[in-house]
Amino acid sequence: MLLGSVKKQIYKTVSEKVQKQTKGLYPAPVQIIQSIKTGAEQGREAGYLAEAENFGKLSPESKALIGLYHGQVACKKNTYGNPQRKSRTENRNGT
Repeated sequence: MLLGSVKKQIYKTVSEKVQKQTKGLYPAPVQIIQSIKTGAEQGREAGYLAEAENFGKLSPESKALIGLYHGQVACKKNTYGNPQRKSRTENRNGT
């Protein structure tokens, strides 16, 4: 019985840390924890099945987050080259 309460506390602590780090915006870490929990409690095959089901549920969100990431990277790239002259703001501030 003690081992069960220790496991519950571990899952609770891990879940709280994940929620704090992701601010609840990313569903994948929560599903990963759930898949691990299922595998640990119900066996390897049940864990693999839970993982496959959870992965299927997350596919649209994952694609959207990957698209956001690629968009952010593209925005950071300067595809226009160096400016021919300084902007007025740069000239006034001396930078």
